[in-house]
Amino acid sequence: MCDVAAAAEAAPGITLVFTSHGIRDFGNWQDAFALLLKTKDPRIEVRAFNYPFFGAISFLLPWQRNAVIDKFRDDVIAQVEVLENVEAIFFVGHSFGTEVVMRGLTKVLRTHRHLPMRAEDLG
Repeated sequence: MCDVAAAAEAAPGITLVFTSHGIRDFGNWQDAFALLLKTKDPRIEVRAFNYPFFGAISFLLPWQRNAVIDKFRDDVIAQVEVLENVEAIFFVGHSFGTEVVMRGLTKVLRTHRHLPMRAEDLG
């Protein structure tokens, strides 16, 4: 049996994974996805970004979409700034969550160049 603590201690860094769900769901898949990743590698830290139920009408209102995107941006900045030894960052979005990730990251890269993220990693 592998000593998980020793393996994590010997690792060069952690992998950070952000997830974002879509509209008209509560992101129930995010917990199962995080558990799956953690069982594969204990150095993986998953951050599930959640927002209240977002119906089709809310989706049509740009200021409501932008509020969610700005909250995602703020959450990413806060998480990345406090964590040390981050080796890689991945983003997983479903439906509107994909738009949240891409637009939020665009805003992060415009204002926080000092964070350990590169635009070419987003491709």
